[in-house]
Amino acid sequence: FTRAAAHMDMQFSDENSIQDRSIYEDRYVFANHLNNSGFISDEHYDEYLSNYAIGYGGLKEPDLLIHLKASPKVLRERIAKRGRESEKQLLYSNNPYLEELDSLYSKMISNYSGKTLIINSENYDLANNLRDKERVLSLVKNNLGLDSG
Repeated sequence: FTRAAAHMDMQFSDENSIQDRSIYEDRYVFANHLNNSGFISDEHYDEYLSNYAIGYGGLKEPDLLIHLKASPKVLRERIAKRGRESEKQLLYSNNPYLEELDSLYSKMISNYSGKTLIINSENYDLANNLRDKERVLSLVKNNLGLDSG
């Protein structure tokens, strides 16, 4: 219920908000993946879906859902560049995790009824290039109908 509570706080706030992980990702990507991979049983998954329905009830969709898309190949290159020990297992080509998430994200986005912005993040160096960050910010502002100046 943590993401539902965060979503609700943003919904009733007078401030603009950006959320890194959404309640939709929890349900349609990560919980789905855990169930498909056998990490949670069908029984526990069904219980999660019931709780999700309770937590999600009455929440307003965000003004814009932004998906920064990159191929699993590019994601592996970026993960290798970061060099985090905890992410090393994602670099192995026989580890299907990134491909599975890519598929689940695509399915989530295609079924999402609200406004979306899909940004091919392979075209931007958001970690190191200020100009690229400004270009993406301009895309977001334009999609929200805000002045990009």
